[in-house]
This record gives sequence, structure tokens and C-alpha cells, in this order.
Amino acid sequence: MQPTRASNLFLALVVVSIGAENRTLAATMRLKAVAVNDASIEPTDHVVVLPNDIVTVEAYVTGWNEDVPGSELVTYQFTIDGANSYFSGTSGRLLIRNVDEPVTFHPCVFDSDCAPFDLPCDEGLPGACVLYCTANGDCPPDFPICDDNHCENQNNAMPNLGVCDDDAGCGGPNRRCAHEFGLCGFSCLNDLPCPPELPVCHNILCVEEAEYARIDESRLDYVHHGHTVIALAVTHGIDLVFGSTTFDGHGPLDTGTDRYMGEFGLIASEDACGEFIVRIIDDGMGFHTFLMIEPAVTEFVTPDVEPLTIEVYCPPIAACCVPRQDCIDCTQSDCFSRGGTWQQNQLCGQATQQCPRLPNIRNPAISREHKLTR
Repeated sequence: MQPTRASNLFLALVVVSIGAENRTLAATMRLKAVAVNDASIEPTDHVVVLPNDIVTVEAYVTGWNEDVPGSELVTYQFTIDGANSYFSGTSGRLLIRNVDEPVTFHPCVFDSDCAPFDLPCDEGLPGACVLYCTANGDCPPDFPICDDNHCENQNNAMPNLGVCDDDAGCGGPNRRCAHEFGLCGFSCLNDLPCPPELPVCHNILCVEEAEYARIDESRLDYVHHGHTVIALAVTHGIDLVFGSTTFDGHGPLDTGTDRYMGEFGLIASEDACGEFIVRIIDDGMGFHTFLMIEPAVTEFVTPDVEPLTIEVYCPPIAACCVPRQDCIDCTQSDCFSRGGTWQQNQLCGQATQQCPRLPNIRNPAISREHKLTR
């Protein structure tokens, strides 16, 4: 195992695709709204909501063996395009549920990579003890090359120093525990092993609060149900990245029905208005969104993608006659909160008559005081 720093958090899921044929097949990934404010609705690709409403979104896949009969879906990854989805309405934005500032899971190789976060480097799987280095001069003659902070020989081989969970398991100041595709944090399978300061097991890491982006592996319609998998749903910047791969290199056959891949929650901001198009990134290259199917020869598939439209109802704007302010354009509720009179179906510039200016009645007490001082 040669430790490497993963630039894409799901690079671990695509290593098996190196050298595979990249094809576009009839497979389709689609997004559907399945609940509004936690009340279930019929799954739909177009939902109408109000500002501050919460929309639960699920992703599905189907059709991966229409061109290659008998193919098995071994791996999938898809990425929600935050930049081109959350701000695509007329005004306002969509927010990821339970996440004010999206939490990025930080990749790491050594514990020192996680020092800024006061966390260890972990991935839920054992690491390998390596000879830590910063230059070739730190390495012994039989492993003279310092590559990515570990010593290796000309064949990229490292000394066999055993497996480890952390640096303490490697027994020496110049020996470090290197995790391939590691993440800063504490690994877990359920909430019990998590420390008090990070009490919730989110996917494979302990976190402060469970984010509303997950893959529910217990669902019977989960595409990898019944298989042993690595499955992750994480934030990457403002994007959401979902992925799952089976350990045995096998996967389900296509049944022609939608199979569940993951879910997340979005909140319409208080000032949200218009149609927001929530998209899966479709770069055509298979880097952000792809399937790995296993026929006679491994296929690397870029699927078609179908977006979800979240239409946020825009309250009508009309002229409002506000005392001492003449006319302003606003919503009915805003007008009434200002003590105004709402002029439905016309704006201030289109009003047939100006709002009557109310007389500026002086305070009698002030008037009397003014008279006394004259």
C-alpha cells in the first residue's frame, strides 16, 4: 500500500476504474422530492413549496443494463452541483438542512495533517506503519527516497513495519501510521464508540451533529442492499458527494425500477422565490458522476441525469399606501405590518391615483409648549 493524498474524497471508489472503458449507456440518475416539512409526498421531479419549507430529496438510478444485459452495478458516485443549484431561483437560495456552513470532511495521510482540527487521521480501516521523512536524507540506504513523507525504494516499495490504527502503534519517533484515503476524525460504526464531544456517528466518522445528507443502507430499495459496502455522503465545499462501492466486486442486476442511492434535505430561505433547479453534475467525463458496472469486462459508465425543480411560491408585490411614506411596493403581509393599505394588482408607478398623504398632526402637548415659549 502506498499512501497518497486524495484530492477527490471519493478517489478510493474509482481506483478500480483505471483502464476501464468509459461509455455512455442508457443508465439514468434522477432526483425526486419525497417529503415537505417531513410529511411524505408522492415522489416528484417538480415540487411547489413556500419560503422556509424543508424539502427531502432522494436520488435514484435505473437502466444500467439496457445496453449490456446482465451487468451488475458495483460502484456509483454522484455530486450535487451546489453552485448552480442553490442560487438558481429568482431570489434567495436553498440551504442544506442542518448545515449552516457545510462541513467538509478533511482528507489526510498522517495525524499531523489533522493537527489544525485537533483530531487524529482515521478511516475506519487499519493504516500502515511507514518511515516518516521530509527529505531523502531522513531515509535509510535500503529505502532512500522520500515520497509524500514516507521512505520507499526505487520500486515504490516500503518497509513492512506492520499495520496500525495510530502513530502509537508503530513504536518509534520516526515511524508514523499512514492512512490511504484517511479522514480527520474518529471512525465508528454506530454512536457507541464516539467521544462525548463528537457523539453522533455520521457515515463512518464521529461528528457533532448528524448532517441531513446520508445513505440509508437499511432500505430494501437501496441499490446495494444485501452487499457489504463502503458508502459515504459528505459535503465538498457547497456540493454534496455521494458514493458506494461493494467489497466483493459484484452488485445488483437492473430490475427496471428506480433504486435508492441517497438523500438530503434542502431549506428554502426566507427570501427564496422562483424555480430552483437542483442538478447532479454531468460533466460527461465521469469524474463527478459515474457508475461502474461489471459485465465480462468492467465498464465505466457516465449516466444520464434528471434534475429536480423546487418551485418556491413568490408572494405577489403590489402598491401599499403607508402613512407618511406615500406609496411603496411590497407584499400584502409587509404592507399590513407597516400599517398600510394594500392596492392589489397595481404597483406604485402604475397606480391610477397617488396614495393620499395623511395630515401630519402635531402633538397637542408640543403645540402648547411651543405657544408658551413664544
